Amino acid sequence: GGRMPGREAIYADASPITHVSPDDSPTFFYHGRRDMVVEIEQSLDMAAALEQAGVYTEVDEQPWGHTLTFVFDDASLQRASDFLRRRLEG
Repeated sequence: GGRMPGREAIYADASPITHVSPDDSPTFFYHGRRDMVVEIEQSLDMAAALEQAGVYTEVDEQPWGHTLTFVFDDASLQRASDFLRRRLEG
């Protein structure tokens, strides 16, 4: 239903982007450009904040929306697996 006036501090405290720090884990973002539930800018902004803090980050943008159907795309699963492999080996 939207934000309630006067609660900005509560919203900021609840937002992960407010708590980014250099000791955060490497992060792989998987996001659909047509997502009507969560705008892709949310992932891009979080990735930028993590990168600014020195945290390794990758963003895998897909053409789909907010649905699990793209999770079963073999190429996307391979990119996520490669990310994990590189981070665990490196």
